[in-house]
Amino acid sequence: MSVVLEKELPKGWTKCTLIDIAEVILGQSPPSSTYNADEHGLPFFQGKLEFGLIHPTPRMWCSKPNKIAEFNDILLSVRAPVGATNLANQKCCIGRGLCAIRCKIKVEFTSLFLLYFFKNIEKYLDTIGTGTTFKAISGSQIRNLILHLPPLNEQKRIVAKIEELFSLVDSAKENLEKTKLLLKQYRQSILKHAFEGKLTEELRTENKTSNQWQILSLDQVSDVIDPHPSHRAPPEEFEGFPFVGIGDIDENGNINLKNCRKVPEKFISQQEKSYEIKDGSIGYARVGTVGKVVKLKKHNFRYSLSPTLSIINSKENIFPKFLFYQLQSNLFFQQVRTNLTGTTRDAIGITKLRKIQVYIPSLNEQKKIATKIEESFSIIEKNEKLVDSLLLQYSQIKNSILKQAFKGKLVPQDPNDEPAQILLEKIQQERKKNGK
Repeated sequence: MSVVLEKELPKGWTKCTLIDIAEVILGQSPPSSTYNADEHGLPFFQGKLEFGLIHPTPRMWCSKPNKIAEFNDILLSVRAPVGATNLANQKCCIGRGLCAIRCKIKVEFTSLFLLYFFKNIEKYLDTIGTGTTFKAISGSQIRNLILHLPPLNEQKRIVAKIEELFSLVDSAKENLEKTKLLLKQYRQSILKHAFEGKLTEELRTENKTSNQWQILSLDQVSDVIDPHPSHRAPPEEFEGFPFVGIGDIDENGNINLKNCRKVPEKFISQQEKSYEIKDGSIGYARVGTVGKVVKLKKHNFRYSLSPTLSIINSKENIFPKFLFYQLQSNLFFQQVRTNLTGTTRDAIGITKLRKIQVYIPSLNEQKKIATKIEESFSIIEKNEKLVDSLLLQYSQIKNSILKQAFKGKLVPQDPNDEPAQILLEKIQQERKKNGK
């Protein structure tokens, strides 16, 4: 099973199977009665390692482990998902979803070299997993993996270079994440200025109008509708119509029907008579993700809305976009937060939501504010897309670094390095000496 497909190996490299340089210890889950969250025994990893991490975070411990991974063993997820690879930073217990790969070369950086080898083939391992309910790979598949092994000194240089470059990539990525957070904060800063009247101070000065805005309740400026007042879950019907929650709608009103349960046509008809989705209708999350604001729009299919959101239709002399942006502001949400209830998840009652205060200038000023917000948000969105694009590229850069490393193109070869074939021979001699 070849992973690296180079026709010629770099000088001093050799081809071998994983079992030539490492032991493979398949995990075995102990009885569930030995699990605990009190840090009694060894950290227990059952599987489902997270891609991208070096060291996994223990969430469970085991008092009577069956199979143990030692410090610096590579932990490979062998089922659901296949391929995720971490490094054990302490002695730990491993369940049947994992295997431990223990390098026979007792040099500190060699475990890291092998870890990066597996990180380079994570996606490949996922493709060779088999199974109907979930994918898995066998111990035989792992042991017979073919790798191209460089000289020991070159392994050290490769690990050092990978870590140097990864550090630079991580630093740049961290800066981008900070930029993304700053852009999010800048959005709120714009909204704060908008609804404090600072974006349109010049307009009021030019027109010699008063700075005084009206403070009104949400139900004075809009119809705040509960789409499903009884809150009784409608019966499910396989061939029915989508029952759409706030989590199924994006900011622009597009609906993802993938996870929607289906309800009878009779229920849909009742809702269609009780409210209307208009141009400028707004959806406001009242349960769970309280404060999420989305546009609502008509679609070419029939659907009903869950009580996890409220429908907000602006009244006369209220510009819908102005209200849409004010509902997203911290000024509005801070009032909502003080009215939250719920034990398992946050919620605000429809009556309390209707009484939240909003700040209303003249209709003309509302339109000016909405335009200025849109112009600023357009610039922010362009920058956010650029940041997201760069973040995706940084992920691809790491993959590229690993590919170059295991083609022998990341660091120069040194003719004075002891060839990897001699290293393999030494391992074999040691095994014979130990009677293995």
